[in-house]
Amino acid sequence: PMEFGRSGRVTEVVSTLMGEPKRTVVIAVDASKEAAHALKWYLEHLHDPADFVCLVHAYLTPVVPMSSGPMEFGVDSSSRLVVIEEMCKRAKEAGHNLLGRFASICDEHKVKYQALIRVGDPRDEIVDCASEHSADLVIVGSRGLGMLKRVFLGSVSDYVVQHSHCPVIVVRE
Repeated sequence: PMEFGRSGRVTEVVSTLMGEPKRTVVIAVDASKEAAHALKWYLEHLHDPADFVCLVHAYLTPVVPMSSGPMEFGVDSSSRLVVIEEMCKRAKEAGHNLLGRFASICDEHKVKYQALIRVGDPRDEIVDCASEHSADLVIVGSRGLGMLKRVFLGSVSDYVVQHSHCPVIVVRE
């Protein structure tokens, strides 16, 4: 099933276990060890059986550079759409596999959860997901980027802390 958030973005619901939540917690997940550590930290330090957890994985739509001629970057213009569709399919499959691993951990700990795949900038998608679900708390892992990398690349955790409507816990290893 698909959900459409207030922002108009498509959200795919991967798995849902519902109940009356005491607190709604959004946990941002990706393939990093920091994301796995953030979930582990939540389970060890904050988890309450009455919590509802929203696992959210977001990825950017893959981009194939535009060409100025019939053949550039090894992709002709007629094949560009096929390449983009294949890249999107692979990103979605990777997201499903990733969320499946996190969902298994939640199942083991009897966590009530919903696992979401969202397409868009992870920074915006995490903040929007927290807002749309009226989250009480957001938990993100920190990769510990140095000052220079944070300035040029931007930090997801910094952005979420600055833009979220609710408290954010940044978990460092």
